[in-house]
Amino acid sequence: MSSEQKTWLDKVGSFEITTYFMEGGRIVIDKVKVLDNNGIYIKFAKLDKVMPLLSQKPVRFKNRIEENPLVKELMDRFDAKPIIKE
Repeated sequence: MSSEQKTWLDKVGSFEITTYFMEGGRIVIDKVKVLDNNGIYIKFAKLDKVMPLLSQKPVRFKNRIEENPLVKELMDRFDAKPIIKE
């Protein structure tokens, strides 16, 4: 990991999967939001850039579809927590 990437990762508190859909029985992640340590939006990230980092920071899903077994499997894989909208 380059020092520039390490410095950037230090500023990241978590990732939020904001847009995803089902395609052929698989979950396709479309957009990932980067949040700081206080949960404040930093920027949207290119998925190919953050995919290797998803296991290093908390990941959560924006919508409550964790009842879907395919989403649950993905959430379990990344130890993700859903955002519960009130």
